Amino acid sequence: MDKRLRDCIRHMENLDYAALSQEDMERERKEFLIQMGFLQHELLFWQIWAGVFMICVFIGTGILLIKMTISSLLLCAAAVLLLIWTLDILFKRNRGIRQLYHYYDRLVRF
Repeated sequence: MDKRLRDCIRHMENLDYAALSQEDMERERKEFLIQMGFLQHELLFWQIWAGVFMICVFIGTGILLIKMTISSLLLCAAAVLLLIWTLDILFKRNRGIRQLYHYYDRLVRF
């Protein structure tokens, strides 16, 4: 997904909005919306994983507070690390998608 996001951003940055005809503008909008559909689907996938890891952190913390064992500490630590990794990916991709929406607004206004 990172490559698709970078390619889409690069394409929108290099697009000459003033030189596009109405047909080209409509074609670019359709292609852009298809790409955004793929990117939003992938973003939803990562949001679901972040939610799953958040639940695992809460469960792991509860188990850790009740039992205080090494295995519960490892479970909680693994869930926290996976949550941090997932949130990092989620925030980076969300930032890229927001940038694409900015380019889409420029595409629609012409």
